[in-house]
Amino acid sequence: MEFKESAFKHGYDRAEIAHAIRNAWRILDLDDEVTLYLGPTEAGNILEVLTNRDGVVFHAMSARPKFFQ
Repeated sequence: MEFKESAFKHGYDRAEIAHAIRNAWRILDLDDEVTLYLGPTEAGNILEVLTNRDGVVFHAMSARPKFFQ
């Protein structure tokens, strides 16, 4: 799995982000270029992770409430 440096801006590491993607319970194609994964870290924190069309992770942060509605 490839990561851009921007994926770590919110303090999550590679293992946490990869776990969230592998265990995502919601995957949304936002457009032809971006996919959003919602999944937990091993500690149970729910992340929203964005990848580009090549599967490169460029964003990861705690999931916002709007994704739980």
